[in-house]
Amino acid sequence: MKCAHHYSVIKQALDHHITNHEGAKQLGISLRHFIRLKNKVKNSGPKVLIHANCGRKPPNAFPQKVKNLVLNLYKPTTANLTSATLGICSSKNTNSL
Repeated sequence: MKCAHHYSVIKQALDHHITNHEGAKQLGISLRHFIRLKNKVKNSGPKVLIHANCGRKPPNAFPQKVKNLVLNLYKPTTANLTSATLGICSSKNTNSL
């Protein structure tokens, strides 16, 4: 998980095992942003690395009932399928196509 990797690198920097520059390079972010994240983790803990919208359902998402209804309408039933609707040639010699 991205947050876990970020936290492990920031934790190494907080424990003085790596420099801020090395940590920023490992995460692919700027030195200034790494220091900002490091200070947030130092003051508030690792929960600050989790995005605030993580796990929330978007306000414009369709309800599950609507999704199921659309899927059921879209799926063809096997009773309605014939060889003609599937495009299968019903002649005895099918190799002559």
